[in-house]
Amino acid sequence: MTVGSEGTHGQRIGAFGAALDLEAIPSDVIDKIKLHLLDVIGVAYAFSRDPLAKQLAAMATRGHPTGRATIIGFSQRASAREAAFANGAFGHGLDFDDVHVASITHPTVVVAPAVFALAEAERQSGRAVLVATALGIEVCARLGRSGGPAMAKRGIPPMSTCGALAAAAAAAKVLGLQAHAIAAAIGVAGSFACGSHEWTTAGTNSKFTTAGWAARSGVIAARMAQGGFDGSMSAIEGHKGLLVSMAGPDNFDRVEPSACLGDRWETRNVMLKRFASCQGTQPYIAAALTLSRNHALNPAHIAQVDVTVGAGVGTSLSEPYGMKRSPPNAYAAKFSIPFCVALALTEGEVRLAHFGEAWPIARRVSKLAAKVRHSIDPNFDIGAAERGRVRVTLTDGRTFEAENDSAEDSLTVGEVTAKFTDCTAELLSTAHQTLIIDAFLDLEHISDMSSVMALLAPTGLPDTRTDPSNISGYRHPSVMGP
Repeated sequence: MTVGSEGTHGQRIGAFGAALDLEAIPSDVIDKIKLHLLDVIGVAYAFSRDPLAKQLAAMATRGHPTGRATIIGFSQRASAREAAFANGAFGHGLDFDDVHVASITHPTVVVAPAVFALAEAERQSGRAVLVATALGIEVCARLGRSGGPAMAKRGIPPMSTCGALAAAAAAAKVLGLQAHAIAAAIGVAGSFACGSHEWTTAGTNSKFTTAGWAARSGVIAARMAQGGFDGSMSAIEGHKGLLVSMAGPDNFDRVEPSACLGDRWETRNVMLKRFASCQGTQPYIAAALTLSRNHALNPAHIAQVDVTVGAGVGTSLSEPYGMKRSPPNAYAAKFSIPFCVALALTEGEVRLAHFGEAWPIARRVSKLAAKVRHSIDPNFDIGAAERGRVRVTLTDGRTFEAENDSAEDSLTVGEVTAKFTDCTAELLSTAHQTLIIDAFLDLEHISDMSSVMALLAPTGLPDTRTDPSNISGYRHPSVMGP
């Protein structure tokens, strides 16, 4: 399906969203969305063990004892908006969630929590979840592609700005709203889009909550539109709208927000992460691991490590010099190219456990991280978060170099399910993991999402956990027909 050129971006997105159904979405895009939903649930589960997660869950449920929405990993239930906040924060808490590099956004973690919360509260189907998620990811990616880089340079996080509008569009869709109301929800969310990247200067641990605020904003905006509130139709491109005010009047693509809807699917360009760290570190970790494995490098014999970075993302992940080579905590380490490269070279692997709260690995890794130097190559500003070059010089004078492009390294179904089981191994039984995996990989056959969301709490429906047939509308792959 395609969308016409009439009206504002919000109106065109509203028209596209209202008409969108599962049959109009390419099968590979649907399959990819399933994997990304499963992925964000897994990383949210992994973060649910963190003390900060317990604080957020308590905040989300305070004053809402009769909520109808699940908080992943917790038995308490919350209102849809508070569950969206908590699950969005959980999903981004480890910085292990997916990313759309060109837009500098994490689309699924802002869209899915809003969709999950409302789908559960309203007992919507798995089909509705897939369609709404597809709409939200497309909106997030396009808004970010239009003005995200300019926002980031001004210190404004595209994830929380573009994400709020995307979550609103997705939430409005899962509520079954029509074109004008979807556009109105986007308009309302324009008042909620905000944020600052100042956290990067100190490595604070509050950054992950921005995903939750965006998801929560989307739920509120959609509910307001459902109730008759009328947001600005020009909230995206208006002279006081999102792009002009946050990217700058001449710093965004005026066509991109609603360009080629239904013909070009940006969802295909959203990448899943192999490592539990910032996307900008991913290709450098991969390049360092290649060197370590191909040349059996001994960290004690490494004299110097040189990394090539761009002037944007690369320098922000390599400077200030002292903090990036000796991060104050495990969370800050996720945003350091020198530390992540040294970790890969020291350990020969990079696992989720390496960024654990105990932080026992920092001392021996920091010794090698102090030897990492960076040089700036303007060519690396293009696709900066996708490419990484690492050169190792040994004490005997030998040098080895590797370059990686993470855009060419997509995760398979087996790798995504393995990542999910790794993230949830300490929390779920194998049988419980299998139920969740099978349900999300067959999401279009779920008639009532509340039965699936109940699986994401540690207690609740024991019969459902042991008998897949109790999941509403679910057909186990082993008994499915052609």
